[in-house]
Amino acid sequence: MSALAELTVAELVEALGAKEPVPGGGAAAGAVAAIGMGLARMVLAYTIDKPKFAKHASANNSDYQTLGDLAEHALSLADADAEAYAALNALWKLPEGDDQRETQWEDVVEAAIEAPMRTIEACLDALERCDAMRDRTNAMLRSDLNGAVNLLVAAQLTAAENVLVNLPSVRDEDRRAEIQAAMDAMLPEGV
Repeated sequence: MSALAELTVAELVEALGAKEPVPGGGAAAGAVAAIGMGLARMVLAYTIDKPKFAKHASANNSDYQTLGDLAEHALSLADADAEAYAALNALWKLPEGDDQRETQWEDVVEAAIEAPMRTIEACLDALERCDAMRDRTNAMLRSDLNGAVNLLVAAQLTAAENVLVNLPSVRDEDRRAEIQAAMDAMLPEGV
């Protein structure tokens, strides 16, 4: 279980509001993603084993399991983001030209980008599942499914902000363009 997952919601909100560099936006993105995935699972939980949806039992059960796995992954990504940002923050405090800063810079920046990129990717997977669920889940729970989608999009956009803020720190122009293109391909159109 991730360290973030061990916090109560109130403790997480308090930690996010503290004058500390972590947890920050990446942790919030991971937590919101996990909440959205949990809400989507609830829609499935109320649908699975209903005779009306028996022909979709395999897909619904599979998505229920996968969304649970994705939620755990999102929480672990929240922790990974906090760790990566803490390392980057420590390097920023070193003077430019410092040996440690120079030798670790690229790897630390990549790690600070990797966690939110994986959060965006996990949200995309969950969003695709939510879209497929529309015709094979209880319509009475459509507001919950829509809420899950909204939370997942919010998590994606928040994670994208973390990528964008760190992207200028990638020294290789081709690598920056590659990261930007990969992120753009996973985000909703028009963002």
